Amino acid sequence: MRFGLSRGTGRRGRLASSRRYAVETLESRTLLSGVFTYDGQTLSFTAAAGVQNRVTISTGPGAGHYTIQDSADTIVFSAGMNLLSWTISPDGHTASGSEIGIHDVYVNTSDTLDIVDVQSSDLPLKVQPVGSDELLRIDSLGAPFGAQRITAPIFFDGQFARRTELTVDDTGDPMQRDVTVTDAGIFGLTPSNITFTHATNGSPLDLVAMNITLDSASGGDVTVVAQSPDAPFVGDNIFLNANGHDRVFVEQLTSKSQVIVDELAVGATDDVTLGASSSLFGVSGHVSVNGGAGLATLSIDGSADTNSGNLVIGLDNLGNGVIGPDIASRRITFVPASLQSLTLKTSTGGNHVTYDLPSGTPAAFTARLETGSGNDVVDILSNPANAILQIEGVAGNDQVHLGAAGSSDASALQGQIAIGNSGGADTLSVDGSGVTAPRVVAVSDSTIAGLIAASLSYANLSSLSVTGGVGVEAFNVVPSSTVPITIDGGPFAPLVAPVDMLNVNTSGTTAAALQLSNDTAGNHGAFTFADRMPVAFSRVGAVTPMIIAPPALATIAGSVYSAQTAAALAGVTVFLDENGNGGLDPSEPSAITDASGAFQFAGLAAGTYSVALVPGTFVAAGSSPSVSVAAGQSFGGVTLAAIPAPVGAGPDLSAGVSVLSPASVIGGSKGKLKLRITNAGPAAVSGPVGVELFASKDRTLDPSDAAFTTLSAGTLRLKKGASKTLILPFVFPSSLADGNYFLLASVDPANAIGEIDESNNVAASATAIHIGPAAIDLAGHFGRLPGSLKSGKSATIPLTIQNLGNVAAVGTIDVDVFASADATRDGSDLAIATGVPLKINVKAGKSQNVVIRLPVGASVPAGSYFLIADLNASRSRSESTFANNDVVSASVLNVG
Repeated sequence: MRFGLSRGTGRRGRLASSRRYAVETLESRTLLSGVFTYDGQTLSFTAAAGVQNRVTISTGPGAGHYTIQDSADTIVFSAGMNLLSWTISPDGHTASGSEIGIHDVYVNTSDTLDIVDVQSSDLPLKVQPVGSDELLRIDSLGAPFGAQRITAPIFFDGQFARRTELTVDDTGDPMQRDVTVTDAGIFGLTPSNITFTHATNGSPLDLVAMNITLDSASGGDVTVVAQSPDAPFVGDNIFLNANGHDRVFVEQLTSKSQVIVDELAVGATDDVTLGASSSLFGVSGHVSVNGGAGLATLSIDGSADTNSGNLVIGLDNLGNGVIGPDIASRRITFVPASLQSLTLKTSTGGNHVTYDLPSGTPAAFTARLETGSGNDVVDILSNPANAILQIEGVAGNDQVHLGAAGSSDASALQGQIAIGNSGGADTLSVDGSGVTAPRVVAVSDSTIAGLIAASLSYANLSSLSVTGGVGVEAFNVVPSSTVPITIDGGPFAPLVAPVDMLNVNTSGTTAAALQLSNDTAGNHGAFTFADRMPVAFSRVGAVTPMIIAPPALATIAGSVYSAQTAAALAGVTVFLDENGNGGLDPSEPSAITDASGAFQFAGLAAGTYSVALVPGTFVAAGSSPSVSVAAGQSFGGVTLAAIPAPVGAGPDLSAGVSVLSPASVIGGSKGKLKLRITNAGPAAVSGPVGVELFASKDRTLDPSDAAFTTLSAGTLRLKKGASKTLILPFVFPSSLADGNYFLLASVDPANAIGEIDESNNVAASATAIHIGPAAIDLAGHFGRLPGSLKSGKSATIPLTIQNLGNVAAVGTIDVDVFASADATRDGSDLAIATGVPLKINVKAGKSQNVVIRLPVGASVPAGSYFLIADLNASRSRSESTFANNDVVSASVLNVG
């Protein structure tokens, strides 16, 4: 790119010296048209001196057509341009023509408060004011272009001006843009870069502030402000006018500069973040956030910084410095009515944070303060109604104070205040000394209620202190097992004894003692406990060393499920049969199960209770369980099985089941079920009957069992006492965890047939079946062994190998044989033979008789030993388990 200036000597200089003659010639003509040829490649325009020019530059309606308009003065062309077929309007204010031969455009706005509007440009453009206050506007063409017709670089050279101002309007652009603003330019807002230099006050290091205004795209821009850290003399005013859910990151801002964010779109929310890489060292200037027609969220992250600072969070500002350099100059302001949330992460150096945010913020305002590891001090002086304030320490031991000593007003602390410390323990003090009305204050290690208007909660405290007001207060304290509690009754008249009351709830504690009683001067006293932290007090009148608390009450909870389907049963009435008569009496507690089958009885005295079902649509499938509870105990997990209520003299189906499959099967494989259904009722049965199958770890159906298929037994016709045996195919479930399962069959789970007894409709297989992925499982036992073995001699040992797996075991395995002093293989056993090859071919669930041929040469000291064979000793074949691979002789053998 080349921006030509008509200066110097030679031919170009001579043409420049004739500028006055050219100007007079052009202004004397009412219409100029034709070809103007110069030896340069720059279209140069010089605004007239002594008047306020308004210059508009844009490409024309046709490709390669360029227009320059000066609404305030006559168009003046200088030497150094190459003009082909250019036309000046009759009034001398507009010139337009072809771009042929023009490589770049130069505009000298002269010396008097000129305005340059660039609406569209596809040629490099240099605007250079001299000795004046100049405004360069990159104007929006409206939707859908915005400033996207600026396709060539623009350079705003302000080094010879008094002051400069730059505005870029992209509001008509519907696309989101990623924009970077530095002390040298704006990048990403237009297809080409916009760069500039600052005016100076005579010294290159004394730069004059530039007003930079960005009207963002309506699609919501991501704007990064990153001034060079080595440009400390820049004092730019950067105005970011958002137009819909913009994100702004202020990463580098010199101490003399400021960023002002203002949302123009109704209902939009901007996210403004201060700091880069969790550090605020690069942000030293002033940042102002205004939600304007919408809202804004503000995040300030200095958690990586190591220095300390004093921070005041006020109604409209974060002042007195935030963590980082140049603390005295930094100031962050905001409009409280448009700020939706505030997040602040302090440095690791230890900070003093004052939070004073009275009314004026939005109703749903949320503030989150994350303290670092430097043991911060946090003073909370006020909090608006409906606002949420969260203080979370990530490390370190902070001091958190609510209220100001001697002047706190409880009405200033409102909304919700939550205090926690995941990486340390806080000391918390609550000062209500400004409270004048009588109060009843409840104090525990998790909440304080009654002293302040805010809903206050906290966790991970190292100590808690509460100061009362000038009114009469009753402090009801629950001692903590981890947190020491200090109660100060607050100010009272010097000549009057304290009148506040202290009640310490000692229920659940042991050996409570009043160490020192409080006197009329307010001297300190304390409760001590064998299993609680002390409760210290001062300036309290009446002291109750023991509150006889009401007995702690117990809770019993559980659920009701179908004994036929294991599904939860809603709407079933459960009661506590206190007199054991089997029926619900008016004085006995009752509850109705919810949609998940759950019920609960609360407020129970310690004792033993029989939990029963009230007969109705469903009745209990078994006896009523008996539950014993202690004072304050919560007993859950009571489960009651229920079945439909019996009908009159009807049928009664019962079931027996066996599985025609091996002891181990592959999940997803086919199986067969042998089901015998008997009608033991006094009436015949006729109708379609279904069967639901379950996989269970035991032989009883409960909600933990998995239903995996429903089968049809067809139309069942059975007379009284008759039976029918069915063979039903099914598929084993493939989603179960590898393990042993009983198969349960529930006959008529939908209760299509009314029976006199529904409790006998579920049958279980006699043995468990291993269900899992395809695998072998080798086990075995010895055949008839010889009476003795000769050391060092060969021998043949009979062995039966069993395959308890669900696929055939085929191939060669190795066997190790040991002589053992006991029936358990361990490191003291003597090897008779190792790696003996053994060919097997055993189907799933079957066995095979083989022999182990012991080689010559094994030498074992004479004695009596158990014989142990380790099957698949090298574990070269994968098995579902190796726990049963040792085959042990039933008795000892003589080896000699």
